[in-house]
Amino acid sequence: MPLACRREPARAPRTRKPHPPATIRRMGLGDAISGVRHFGRARFYDEFARMLEAGLPLRAALRAIAAPSGDPIARAAERIEERIRRGASLAEAIAEEVPSLEPFERHAIEGAERSGRLPETLRRLSAHFRARGEAIARVALGLLYPVALVHLAILLPNAALLFWNGVAAYARAVAPPLFALWGGALGAILLGRALARSPAGRRWLGAVGLRLPGVGRLLRAQAFADYVEALELLFRAGVPAGEALERAAGSLREPALAEAGRRIADAVGAGRKLAEAFEEEAARALVPRWFAESARIAEESGAYDETFEKAARAAREDADRRLRRLSVAIPVIVYLAVMAYIAALVIRFYSGFYRSIAG
Repeated sequence: MPLACRREPARAPRTRKPHPPATIRRMGLGDAISGVRHFGRARFYDEFARMLEAGLPLRAALRAIAAPSGDPIARAAERIEERIRRGASLAEAIAEEVPSLEPFERHAIEGAERSGRLPETLRRLSAHFRARGEAIARVALGLLYPVALVHLAILLPNAALLFWNGVAAYARAVAPPLFALWGGALGAILLGRALARSPAGRRWLGAVGLRLPGVGRLLRAQAFADYVEALELLFRAGVPAGEALERAAGSLREPALAEAGRRIADAVGAGRKLAEAFEEEAARALVPRWFAESARIAEESGAYDETFEKAARAAREDADRRLRRLSVAIPVIVYLAVMAYIAALVIRFYSGFYRSIAG
């Protein structure tokens, strides 16, 4: 067995500090804010791969990450190492630590343990989750300006009340729209999280998102990039083709693409060629034709991981390009809407002013 994946003999248990509550324990890798969660997972996988590449055995690598106590990633590594010491596999230990562990992620780790390609797979997992976190961060940053504009549209037109009628009158004027705005945003977030807990709710959210102008194409591009990256990770970890296709499809939340992925997995399991299965879905416009050609090249050359790595890079670049376009378009649309709202307020004010003069 390769050095990086070698397990050490069991040692006497050490005295450990009591674990903090579960809600705090999981902040390093688990279910915090989505973008933070992805960055935390990317950092863990990156540090884990670095320790293994330095020649440390599995548990020693985890103990090295756990050395700076108090850090959420360090605490997570400590608990993972403890579970492995008690007999769990690495994938089982990480799955217990991270309830949101995705199926392809677990199978990639299991396959990498079997094939001895764990450091390489961990590096690719780190890059995968860092790309997801960066996409979420770009969306959040892109929304800051539109959110600020909406608030200014509420606060500025009523600024005269602050000078002529006092703070109380100003607060009475701006509080209802602000509370409506914040309440609507909070309600949408809570509803989205509640729906995301069930498969039916996730399908409904996906269907709604796909119908939004501009957003639907972005969601499809993001989902396809996730799918190709999952495929590349699973093939690189040594997971058999049929299982890799099934697990990659199972990680998708975009219903149409997930169904296409399952059809591809079933077709390959029934003996069809990989390229033929992808070409059928390309004819339905569910996967790009260039990816069907990439699948044919991978099948002919046998270099699945290298070919899918290039395809994953191209798919991620396409998704990032669409995200940048939408990030530019949303502030412009909101700016125009705010300007129209302010213009309507000005017209209404002067219309009333002239009517009062005429009367």
